[in-house]
Amino acid sequence: MNRIEMAHEAHYQALRSLSFLKERENRIYALMATNDYAGIVKEKKCYIELVEKLKELLNHYKDRYETFDDKEKAEEEGITLRRLFLNFKYLDETLMP
Repeated sequence: MNRIEMAHEAHYQALRSLSFLKERENRIYALMATNDYAGIVKEKKCYIELVEKLKELLNHYKDRYETFDDKEKAEEEGITLRRLFLNFKYLDETLMP
Protein backbone atom coordinates (compact mmCIF):
# COMPACT_ATOMS: atom_id res chain seq x y z
CA MET A 1 0.00 0.00 0.00
CA ASN A 2 1.50 3.35 -0.99
CA ARG A 3 1.43 6.54 1.07
CA ILE A 4 -1.63 8.00 -0.63
CA GLU A 5 -3.62 4.79 -0.14
CA MET A 6 -2.63 4.76 3.54
CA ALA A 7 -3.82 8.35 3.98
CA HIS A 8 -7.15 7.55 2.32
CA GLU A 9 -7.49 4.40 4.45
CA ALA A 10 -6.81 6.39 7.63
CA HIS A 11 -9.44 8.93 6.63
CA TYR A 12 -11.94 6.17 5.87
CA GLN A 13 -11.25 4.35 9.17
CA ALA A 14 -11.63 7.53 11.18
CA LEU A 15 -14.95 8.39 9.53
CA ARG A 16 -16.20 4.84 10.05
CA SER A 17 -15.28 5.12 13.72
CA LEU A 18 -17.71 8.01 14.06
CA SER A 19 -20.62 5.81 13.04
CA PHE A 20 -19.52 3.16 15.53
CA LEU A 21 -19.31 5.80 18.27
CA LYS A 22 -22.80 7.06 17.44
CA GLU A 23 -24.13 3.51 17.55
CA ARG A 24 -22.58 3.01 20.99
CA GLU A 25 -24.04 6.31 22.18
CA ASN A 26 -27.50 5.24 21.08
CA ARG A 27 -27.12 1.93 22.91
CA ILE A 28 -26.04 3.75 26.07
CA TYR A 29 -29.03 6.10 25.91
CA ALA A 30 -31.36 3.12 25.41
CA LEU A 31 -29.81 1.39 28.43
CA MET A 32 -30.19 4.58 30.47
CA ALA A 33 -33.89 4.58 29.69
CA THR A 34 -34.20 1.05 31.10
CA ASN A 35 -31.85 1.71 34.05
CA ASP A 36 -29.59 -1.18 33.02
CA TYR A 37 -26.50 0.04 34.84
CA ALA A 38 -24.37 -3.04 34.11
CA GLY A 39 -25.11 -2.65 30.41
CA ILE A 40 -24.32 1.07 30.55
CA VAL A 41 -20.91 0.39 32.12
CA LYS A 42 -20.14 -2.29 29.51
CA GLU A 43 -21.15 -0.08 26.57
CA LYS A 44 -19.37 2.95 28.00
CA LYS A 45 -16.18 0.89 28.32
CA CYS A 46 -16.42 -0.08 24.63
CA TYR A 47 -17.15 3.55 23.73
CA ILE A 48 -14.08 4.78 25.61
CA GLU A 49 -11.90 2.13 23.94
CA LEU A 50 -13.12 3.26 20.51
CA VAL A 51 -12.38 6.88 21.36
CA GLU A 52 -8.87 6.00 22.55
CA LYS A 53 -8.14 4.01 19.38
CA LEU A 54 -9.46 6.83 17.22
CA LYS A 55 -7.33 9.42 19.01
CA GLU A 56 -4.31 7.14 18.72
CA LEU A 57 -4.89 6.85 14.97
CA LEU A 58 -5.26 10.61 14.63
CA ASN A 59 -2.15 11.32 16.70
CA HIS A 60 -0.11 8.86 14.65
CA TYR A 61 -1.06 10.57 11.40
CA LYS A 62 -0.74 14.05 12.92
CA ASP A 63 2.85 13.25 13.92
CA ARG A 64 3.52 11.94 10.44
CA TYR A 65 1.94 15.01 8.81
CA GLU A 66 4.06 17.38 10.88
CA THR A 67 7.22 15.86 9.40
CA PHE A 68 6.12 16.75 5.86
CA ASP A 69 7.70 19.65 4.04
CA ASP A 70 5.52 22.20 2.21
CA LYS A 71 5.68 20.24 -1.05
CA GLU A 72 4.48 17.02 0.61
CA LYS A 73 1.68 18.88 2.40
CA ALA A 74 0.44 20.13 -0.97
CA GLU A 75 0.38 16.62 -2.45
CA GLU A 76 -2.60 14.27 -2.27
CA GLU A 77 -1.45 12.51 0.90
CA GLY A 78 -0.99 15.80 2.73
CA ILE A 79 -4.33 17.13 1.53
CA THR A 80 -6.10 13.93 2.61
CA LEU A 81 -4.52 14.03 6.05
CA ARG A 82 -5.35 17.73 6.42
CA ARG A 83 -8.98 16.91 5.55
CA LEU A 84 -8.91 14.18 8.19
CA PHE A 85 -7.71 16.62 10.85
CA LEU A 86 -10.35 19.18 9.87
CA ASN A 87 -13.09 16.56 10.14
CA PHE A 88 -11.98 15.71 13.66
CA LYS A 89 -11.02 19.18 14.88
CA TYR A 90 -13.87 19.32 17.40
CA LEU A 91 -13.95 15.63 18.30
CA ASP A 92 -13.55 16.19 22.04
CA GLU A 93 -16.50 18.59 22.09
CA THR A 94 -18.79 16.09 20.36
CA LEU A 95 -17.96 13.05 22.49
CA MET A 96 -20.37 11.70 25.05
CA PRO A 97 -19.38 12.77 28.58
